[in-house]
Amino acid sequence: MTTSSVPRPPRPAGGRRRGALVPTLVVLAVLAAILMITAQFWTEVLWFSHLDFEEVLWREWITRAVLFAIGFLVMGVSVWLGLRLAYRSRPIYAPVTPEQQNLDRYRESVEPLRRLVMIGAPIVLGIFSGISASGNWRSVLMWLNREPFGTTDPEFGIDVGFFVFTLPVLRTLVSFLMTVVLIALVASLVTHYLYGGIQLAGRPQRVTRAARVQLSVMAAVFVLLIGANYWLDRYSLLVGQNDRFAGASYADINANLPGREILAVIAVIIAILFIVAAFRGSWLLPAAGVGVMIVSGVVIGGIYPAVVQRFQVTPNAVEAESPFIQRNIDATLVAYGLDDVETQTYDAVTEAEAGQLRNDSESTASIRLLDPNIVSPTFRQLQQNRQYYDFAPTLAVDRYEIDGEKRDTVIAIRELNQDGLGNDQRTWVNDHTVYTHGFGAVAAYGNTVAGDGQPAFFEYGIPSVGELGEYEERVYFGQNTPSYSIVGAPEGTEPWELDYPNDDADQGQVNTTYEGNGGPSLGSFWNQLLYAIRMGSEQILFSDRVNSESQILYDRDPHERVQKVAPYLTLDARAYPAIVDMDGDESTPKELVWIVDGYTTTNEYPYSARESLEDATTDALTDELGGVVVGPAPEEVNYIRNSVKAVVNAYDGEVTLYEWDEEDPILQTWQNVFPDHISPRAEISGDLMSHLRYPEDLFKVQRELLSRYHVTDAASFYSGGNFWNIPNDPTAGEGVPQPPYYLTMQMPGQDTAEFSLTSSFIPGGQTDRNILTGFLAVDSETGNTAGEVREGFGQLRLLELPSDVTVPGPGQVQNTFNSNPTISTELNLLQQGGSQVLHGNLLTVPVGGGLLYVQPVYVQASAGTQYPLLQYVLVAFGDEIGFAPTLTEALDQVFGGDSGAEGGDADVVDETPDGEAPEGETPEGTTEVDAAAQERLTQALADANQALQDGQAALTEGDWTTYGEAQSRLQAALAEAAEAQQELDAAAAGEVPAPEDGATPPADGEGEAPADGTPPEGGDDGGG
Repeated sequence: MTTSSVPRPPRPAGGRRRGALVPTLVVLAVLAAILMITAQFWTEVLWFSHLDFEEVLWREWITRAVLFAIGFLVMGVSVWLGLRLAYRSRPIYAPVTPEQQNLDRYRESVEPLRRLVMIGAPIVLGIFSGISASGNWRSVLMWLNREPFGTTDPEFGIDVGFFVFTLPVLRTLVSFLMTVVLIALVASLVTHYLYGGIQLAGRPQRVTRAARVQLSVMAAVFVLLIGANYWLDRYSLLVGQNDRFAGASYADINANLPGREILAVIAVIIAILFIVAAFRGSWLLPAAGVGVMIVSGVVIGGIYPAVVQRFQVTPNAVEAESPFIQRNIDATLVAYGLDDVETQTYDAVTEAEAGQLRNDSESTASIRLLDPNIVSPTFRQLQQNRQYYDFAPTLAVDRYEIDGEKRDTVIAIRELNQDGLGNDQRTWVNDHTVYTHGFGAVAAYGNTVAGDGQPAFFEYGIPSVGELGEYEERVYFGQNTPSYSIVGAPEGTEPWELDYPNDDADQGQVNTTYEGNGGPSLGSFWNQLLYAIRMGSEQILFSDRVNSESQILYDRDPHERVQKVAPYLTLDARAYPAIVDMDGDESTPKELVWIVDGYTTTNEYPYSARESLEDATTDALTDELGGVVVGPAPEEVNYIRNSVKAVVNAYDGEVTLYEWDEEDPILQTWQNVFPDHISPRAEISGDLMSHLRYPEDLFKVQRELLSRYHVTDAASFYSGGNFWNIPNDPTAGEGVPQPPYYLTMQMPGQDTAEFSLTSSFIPGGQTDRNILTGFLAVDSETGNTAGEVREGFGQLRLLELPSDVTVPGPGQVQNTFNSNPTISTELNLLQQGGSQVLHGNLLTVPVGGGLLYVQPVYVQASAGTQYPLLQYVLVAFGDEIGFAPTLTEALDQVFGGDSGAEGGDADVVDETPDGEAPEGETPEGTTEVDAAAQERLTQALADANQALQDGQAALTEGDWTTYGEAQSRLQAALAEAAEAQQELDAAAAGEVPAPEDGATPPADGEGEAPADGTPPEGGDDGGG
């Protein structure tokens, strides 16, 4: 039998099927990976295109791709060429030596993988190199589109733009090329050694001519790059940091600078020696040159500058360093916008006399009593309306014109809070198609309260009632929104988005269908598929709520939207809301918008002091706000400008960037990169202009710098004896800086009281003495003229207190308040009576020729339903203290019975528009039962307030019988208030009879969720 006739063994069953299955699975895996990448890629394109900022995305991606290609090719080709030249020039016949015999074994092992290594290694290294290079896209675009600063550095006389735009790119390029040449050199060296081009064993050592030429040329290039690096070090000295100040010091200019020049020349000479060695056959001279360069680097670059510093600078530090410290002072003031600070010595008086505030009545009447950092729970209890709404923990301060008068305002947005829903309500349909948006704004006067201590609301209820006029109230974009919502439906479809509760509407609520243009379309199957993959939600593909008119809203936080369309900006931590007329047409509704301040920054401004953004902006409010949004900025900066005002529409998410600093060269550079993406300042409407302001984080950075750089004399700066500190917040514990405060006030020398941002200073160093040494305010009033900023906006004014005047600092004042027997007794009694005392922000106001401290005092229940109500005001001026239910009374106590001015609460009466309509009407969304409970709560709080006042008066007069009777009334009133509040809480929570079988649950979302996700309907409104 022939071999061919032998029967083959039978194949295992399914073998062919399994063999075919493997490539099929691989293909499917590849397709799945491509689809997932496409989903991420194309949905980003859709998002940017929807906002008309697609050029930002494409420009970034194209630049990244080009840089990746350059990095990949330069690294990959260099390494591949080095390996190939080394391999091709290997000696065909090599002497048989023990060294070569050992290498033969390695060559035999490597040979099967040689092609893979010689191609794969360059590719892998090229990929890593390309990724690294693509990360420099911002620097490259800035360099290609750079604008001059118009200011030269004090050492080389070069435009500052060279240091900001060109020097970082040159340093990155040189560093990159050094890495490429070094890796190629090492790869070539190993290959030559492995294949016999270099033989180290024996005497003499042998190097082939090809190996010598290749390695010598590569070494020459590497040394030349080292020389270029030394040469660039000369410029980098000006953006460096020494022990006492930023920029080049005496030792840097007189030792390091010439040293770097010498080392650069030595590097060029050594490179020439390597070229000579390539053809003359000896590495002796270049090797000696390398040794000389190493020794020179140690001596010239290290020992000599240290000797100059030790024996020439240190004994004469003030004289030697003063010119360079002065450079640092001048550059820092310019780089941080501090070169135009109005500084005056303020010989503050500390004695209080009757009528002393008569000339400061405007500032006194505007003192803010409502603390935006405390009253959020009060807004929540009185204006939340439903458990699926919420307010930010820290509210915003703004100003609005009411009845022709501009008033400081505390404003909050009623945003959606899905965490307030019950677990059984958290279905995909409810989360993403029903509960999609918040509703409306709530605003209260900042300088007064209602008679019972509640905020004096002038915009309240749902829908809104008040003084702000008609505006689009629905909040689809904000700081507390779902990850994504799907909105929109064909015309004629029954609405399913929950809009707001209303007893007069069918089923006790109003539903709506989104009519804006807030997100990419989900009208096609392709887009549905991509977003289902991106969001990890297959329901997008199968839900009937996703239709031809559907849009998907995501990336809804104002910071996130602005950062994506303007990746070159650093953003202020706070996005604040405003209700504004964006188009200047009074006949059209206003818009609810979020305003975000954008900064351009750099860390390359010569001689300017570096400042950590995180450290400088951290204060008692940082935990609530989350800190500065850094974006692309470095951890430290030495130049900052508020260059952009960004506005995000709360209804459709439209992002508008307005040019604010028209002279900033960094912004001008980015406008060259992205033309027409930033609107000119002239397009800002008058109403929007009136709500813009000086940004907090910029002010925090500036006050941190001014704690040192208010000293402008170099010798005094060196000694540091007059440096200041920012006081700790006396209400927030140790080690937490006091935040700056917005309020309307008039600084000495200022013509009128203006909306301002303020802060104070205390002595620096390690002392615990807490006296006031300085007070800083910036004019934050922008005016209300379209496209024009009011003259005086942004003017920084610094009051320096003489050393022979002792004005208590915030810590001392708070200690005085807490230790005063009358005050502490009254507050302690309040705490013992089932209440909790909260101290509000301690404001400092320069009035009456001195400095006035004002602190609101809030009282809330110590358990159960808690929300603070303003009950007292603490006032201090010098050694005098006032403690009364109103600011006006407290001022009179301090200033001899008549301060000569009144606070904004002078005419407070017992009225609480906390959702109640004027003249006894019941607003929409409130039942008669709720109104009765609210009326009882209001009366009980008014009774408690009266009992507190009666008790204080009796305590002052020593009438303990009356005091005891007042405390009894206080307890009874608090008990009545708690009972009324419990009724309101129960109504707000939807505790109503369960619906009959087949009925839908109550409008507030309690109870069982309908299977189809229809918005909850029916039931009592629950008040609010």
